[in-house]
Amino acid sequence: MDFQVLPINVDYAGALANLAKRLFLEAYGLDVKSLPASAEEYLNSEFSIDAQTKELSDTRMFTYMAFEKRGGGDTATTTPIAYCQLRDHKHEHNDVIDDPDAIELKRLYVDQHYHGFGVGKRLILQSVAKAKELDKKTIWLAVWDNNANAIGFYERQGFRKVGKRQLKMGEHTVINYIMIKHIANIIPSSNSDSALHCKL
Repeated sequence: MDFQVLPINVDYAGALANLAKRLFLEAYGLDVKSLPASAEEYLNSEFSIDAQTKELSDTRMFTYMAFEKRGGGDTATTTPIAYCQLRDHKHEHNDVIDDPDAIELKRLYVDQHYHGFGVGKRLILQSVAKAKELDKKTIWLAVWDNNANAIGFYERQGFRKVGKRQLKMGEHTVINYIMIKHIANIIPSSNSDSALHCKL
């Protein structure tokens, strides 16, 4: 499989909104047809085109999308298959995160049909490169405590659990693990905003 990771801007707001909502439902094992009204309202707000436009316009957020490449020449096509978002803001988890300047890996989702091809790892590498460029020493994230596959993936990438937090989706509540990765001694393999290619 041939895929490419690129930084994206507001031109991709619609594509990101569609991909983000679909992969969120997939990751949490939810069916949009059976969602409680409050949870559906949360999703429609969190992953609307307007919300993604706002996030893509935010100079403290950095979004990367992975595209599968098929064919060549005039018949070549690209399909969005994954994305990640870094958010540089002051976190509220000082009781469990020992670095007040840590940057958040707010989202990282990969279409389940592309698990096992190195897409998620490539997005982690991209995130580390960008964080290093911003002189960050720690990346933190929140992951659903019932998503064993995601937790295992992050642990293999060097993250460790440091605490738990609740996430409210309307009237629905889930528990997330807080995980961190120290990156001070990691040397990034490429410029953070250049295209990353991988053939598998």
